[in-house]
Amino acid sequence: MQGIELGAVGQITPHWAISGGYTVTNTRVDGAIVSSSTTPSAPATNGSGTLAYTPKSAFTAWSTWQLPHHIVIGGGARYSGEMQRGHDGALGTPEYTKAYWVFDAMASYDINRHASLQLNVYNLFDKSYVAAINKSGYRYTPDTPRSALLTLNIRY
Repeated sequence: MQGIELGAVGQITPHWAISGGYTVTNTRVDGAIVSSSTTPSAPATNGSGTLAYTPKSAFTAWSTWQLPHHIVIGGGARYSGEMQRGHDGALGTPEYTKAYWVFDAMASYDINRHASLQLNVYNLFDKSYVAAINKSGYRYTPDTPRSALLTLNIRY
C-alpha cells in the first residue's frame, strides 16, 4: 500500500476555524497471495491486484464559526471512494460499493464556563449509502440515517 495523506487545520479569523484532510492510496496485493487457491478469503482474487475493502480516496472537511453570545455553529463533509469487495467465488453480490458524500452540522451554546449544550446532526440530507462491506459482499454495514445527538458537556 502506497499513498499520501494531507491534512490542514487552521484559524482563518479569530471566529472561523477549519480542518480538512485528503487521502489517496494505491494498493497492490502480491501475486502469490492473489493466486492462492488455498486461501479462498484472500483480499483480492480477480487478477486486478487491488486490495479489497479499501477506498482509493477519502476526504473530510469541517468548519466552525463562533457567533456572539457564546454560540458556535459548524458543518462539514465526508467522502469515501468506492470499495471493491473480496473475490472468493461469490456469485450475485455487488463487485464494489459506490462512492458517497455525507454532510453533518452542529451548534453549541456555552451556558457558563462549566457547562455547554451541543447539538450534532449527522447525515443532514439522509443519504443512503453502503459504509463498508466484507465477506465477498454478503455482509455490509449500511449507512447511518439522519440522526441528532444533544449533549450536555460539563467541565470542572
